[in-house]
Amino acid sequence: MEIQVQSENINKHESENINKHESENSNKHESENSNKHESKNSNNHESKNSNNHESKNSNKHESKNSNNHVLVVDDYRVNRIKLAGLLKQLGYNVSLAENGLKAIELVRQTKIDVILLDIIMPEMDGYQCLTYLKEDNALRNIPVIIISEIDAVESIARCIQMGAEDYLPKPFNAMLLKARLNACLEKKRWRDQEQFYLEQLKQEQENSERLLLSILPKTIANRLKQGESVIADNFEEVTVLFADICDFTRLSTRISAKKVVILLNDIFSKFDRLSHKYGLEKIKTIGDAYMVVGGLPVPFSDSAEKIADMALEMHSIILEFNKNIATIIDEKIGKTIDKTIDKTIDKTMDKNMEKTTEENTNNIPPLGLRIGIHTGPVIAGIIGETKFSYDLWGDTVNIASRMESHGIKDMIQVSSATHEHLKEKYILTPRGVIAIKGKGNMETFFLTGKKNYHDNAF
Repeated sequence: MEIQVQSENINKHESENINKHESENSNKHESENSNKHESKNSNNHESKNSNNHESKNSNKHESKNSNNHVLVVDDYRVNRIKLAGLLKQLGYNVSLAENGLKAIELVRQTKIDVILLDIIMPEMDGYQCLTYLKEDNALRNIPVIIISEIDAVESIARCIQMGAEDYLPKPFNAMLLKARLNACLEKKRWRDQEQFYLEQLKQEQENSERLLLSILPKTIANRLKQGESVIADNFEEVTVLFADICDFTRLSTRISAKKVVILLNDIFSKFDRLSHKYGLEKIKTIGDAYMVVGGLPVPFSDSAEKIADMALEMHSIILEFNKNIATIIDEKIGKTIDKTIDKTIDKTMDKNMEKTTEENTNNIPPLGLRIGIHTGPVIAGIIGETKFSYDLWGDTVNIASRMESHGIKDMIQVSSATHEHLKEKYILTPRGVIAIKGKGNMETFFLTGKKNYHDNAF
């Protein structure tokens, strides 16, 4: 009985040990398999990610390079083919030329970003080709990389002094080719960007120059740009003209504000062209009045004659305007304004507007022009800090203004001083002595035309 119990205990103990051993082995095996599986999956995953990353970088690199065009210039066909193969693998667009002449022809026909240039070639060698490129303003900014034997140090140095960016030794190494092309293209990109900004800056400067010249005479603008803070000059003899468009105030009550501005701009633009034609200086417009001067900022002796010629033509412009006033308003103003009318406006309202416009156009009074001219000394200069104005001061300006304000519609009234300058060449009719506000009695004359040019009289 005791033996049996011992046997049972032994069997039980062995069974527990066996089960424990099997359990440990099983757990160990499962753990090893699990670790092995995880390790394998991890390696596969990392390998796959690495391949994908490299593939993406490669595609990105090729896509970036595909925008760049490389020209290979080498008389040895094997070198051309080998370089072309390497470049295409890197994603570049490639063109080939067997000598300098062919290279120049291709560069003029195709946009080339970089040139790989051999030195020793028939017809036109690398030196001649490089010289030609650097002397041409349209081609000089294309980067050139010299391809040469490693021992041709003197030739390479000479080419770099002539303007080459870099050199590539033979036999060709793909990694070195890639590095030098990338460096070269990066420099070109910065140069192109710099050139773009310089062009923009130049354009802005030209715009600023045009704006400044629309406000100031060129010589005065140049002095201002050179740093003169106070610009004021005395002129011994100039001729000043004031002109006022008569009845324009009445006209402005019968047409829209936009039409008033467009109409006045049309008349004054024609006056501006006359001032440019005769080399005169427009000073300003004040409402429907126009002021111009001859003999400054660069003095000249016949300022009175040039002002007189302009005055006669100004009257011709107004006469022409009065003959065609309805057509001018319809063609230059009416049609433009009508296009902006909202299509949703009731047709009846539209017809009423057209009818009102037609009535206003038919009832527009003819415009007149009153001009006054005087010759004498003035002070001229710039006033203002943020808004510059070139203006005139002195008794001459006041008298010219009085010649206009005390004048007669459709007449050109000149002072006795201006009469002295014009009497030999122009037709002048004495008006007599009239009272001038602030000046007392003054003798004045009417300018009606030019002698021997009676068709200019009015």
